[in-house]
Formats: sequence, structure tokens, C-alpha cells
Amino acid sequence: MKQQLVQPNKKGQIVIPSEYRKKFGISENTTLNVYPMGQKIIIETFIQKPHASFTANDYIKFVSQSKGAFKNKAKSEIAKEKKLKKAEIAKANKNKQPW
Repeated sequence: MKQQLVQPNKKGQIVIPSEYRKKFGISENTTLNVYPMGQKIIIETFIQKPHASFTANDYIKFVSQSKGAFKNKAKSEIAKEKKLKKAEIAKANKNKQPW
């Protein structure tokens, strides 16, 4: 699959290219999970947690569809988050007022 450029409309909506929709089984009934990661916007198909009535085969199917959904973050992303957290704590400590 090749990279494709898409352009959002006035409402910020984009069209996911048909070859991607076919490959990932995305239809108008598919729920997508959208979130930022660094300078990227990640779009993933949303997979619900298994219900208590799931059979073993249902659970195996769920796990196989979830592959990679719980990967560890990149080391650079973790470093950025730690740096940001330290800066936030330093700023909060600087702005503390004595009782």
C-alpha cells in the first residue's frame, strides 16, 4: 500500500482511501478511535472488549484483531512525556503560594 495525501473539508472531515477501507474492513458502521501521538493523528479501528458470554473462539478472534493495539510507546515519545511532566511540576512548584 502506498502513501496517499488527503485534504480535510471545511468541517475537518477526511476521506479514508478505498484501498485502506477494504484492507482494514472499514465501513459506515465501523467505529474508529482517533487520538494524537506526538505530531501525528492516529486512526485505528475500535475493537470492543470481550463480553462475558464470549466463547473461547470469540476470544481468540478478539485477541488476533487486537494485535499491536497495546504496543509500548516509542522511547522518544516516553522521553518527551517525562520532559513535559517535569516542566509542569517545576512550573507548579514555582507558582505555589505559602498559606
